[in-house]
Amino acid sequence: MNRNHYDEHRCMGNTLLEVMVSLVILSVGVLGVCQVQRLTMLQMNEILQRTRALDLAASKLEFFRTHNSQTTGAGEKGIDSEPVRFEQIKTSRDCNSQAPFCIAVLVSEPLFQGDLKVIQVEVSWLGQQRKTHKVALSSMISRFNEFESHPPMISDPTDIVRGTVNVTQ
Repeated sequence: MNRNHYDEHRCMGNTLLEVMVSLVILSVGVLGVCQVQRLTMLQMNEILQRTRALDLAASKLEFFRTHNSQTTGAGEKGIDSEPVRFEQIKTSRDCNSQAPFCIAVLVSEPLFQGDLKVIQVEVSWLGQQRKTHKVALSSMISRFNEFESHPPMISDPTDIVRGTVNVTQ
């Protein structure tokens, strides 16, 4: 009789060892969830920086495409505010005005009797893990744009330059 009474009490509760094992398993799971949350936040910040960099590059290209014409409102994002002539579009680098982003503009030699330039805008920044990221957009910029009132001069088709254009200079 004594033995049955002992077995009943033994099966009624958990031992200290079982409770400690379950707490270890639970804490490992909680740490895993916290790590996933931290990685998600880091990736979200990188996505936000990449989106901002693309916006800066697109704004800079639009600024050059319109030559910052007064009718377009270009320059309202704070990249440039003074009108620029086609001849003034040249390779440049700006790492101060849009911190923490560095904006590099690479411009090719003029094509088609000087009426067309290939332009590439690169925006780079230092990420949270001290890794440099970069986005680049490129386009061709014409001397003439739809916001100007005078018609473009027609060039001779025999003057067309064929081949590739190196914009890295």
